[in-house]
Amino acid sequence: MANVIVAFFKPEEAKSIQNVLVRNGFSVAAVCTAGAQVLAHLDQMESSIIVCGRKLTDMMVPELLDNMPEYARIVLIAQGEPREREQSGKLTYLKMPLKVQDLIREVGALNARMDEERRRRRSVRRPRSPEEEELVQRAKTLLMNRNHWTEPQAHRYLQRVSMDTGTNLPESAGMVLKMMQ
Repeated sequence: MANVIVAFFKPEEAKSIQNVLVRNGFSVAAVCTAGAQVLAHLDQMESSIIVCGRKLTDMMVPELLDNMPEYARIVLIAQGEPREREQSGKLTYLKMPLKVQDLIREVGALNARMDEERRRRRSVRRPRSPEEEELVQRAKTLLMNRNHWTEPQAHRYLQRVSMDTGTNLPESAGMVLKMMQ
């Protein structure tokens, strides 16, 4: 689940939005009045949804958009029509007066999309470097020689160690080599 940051110029507006989100099952990681506070919190989080107004104490939303990381998204609550500069793939606009169900639906949908993006990014396998391949091969060779195993048996053993320790295969191979030498 994405972290939710609530940021409004007026602290009482931020608190009321926070209460609505918490009552509807969302975890609010921070409540801010300044863009600098938002950016500081974003540096410590992997994926975040920022629910905010158009203006904060030290910056406007376009400046926040320019300075926030790729993994963050904004749900902007404001009066009037969205401004062209504020429209991007990182921003969802909700018009005032705000309906609670619209806010909950947008934050929920955005959270689901971000979870799916995160799952998709994690499922893409990074190719091993030649050094990592060589490390895995050395560990397999050592296991095959010491235990009289076939290559598939040595590979399965490394996979099991990898899963048991929560490390990737090259890291597990390195641990096996250190342990057996």
